[in-house]
Amino acid sequence: QRKNVIEYIDLLDLAGNLSLAMGNIEFAQKYFAEELEIMPNSSTACAGLGEVFLAQGMNDNAKVMFEWAIKNNPSNNAAIAALS
Repeated sequence: QRKNVIEYIDLLDLAGNLSLAMGNIEFAQKYFAEELEIMPNSSTACAGLGEVFLAQGMNDNAKVMFEWAIKNNPSNNAAIAALS
């Protein structure tokens, strides 16, 4: 596989982050959830859902998602920062 090929999961992650940045929590959740369905061990999808849950005031759910993000990728600095 070529390194410069953008995969569908990358587009989902990008769409999720853009939706989050624009304040569209519903779409962000949809994109991150779909990314997680395709790649269940996606650290970025878990962290994205953590951000979604945080924005919804669901702190316990957010904590779990950030923990899963770190479990799936111990160097996910965004998840580490969000968890602390």
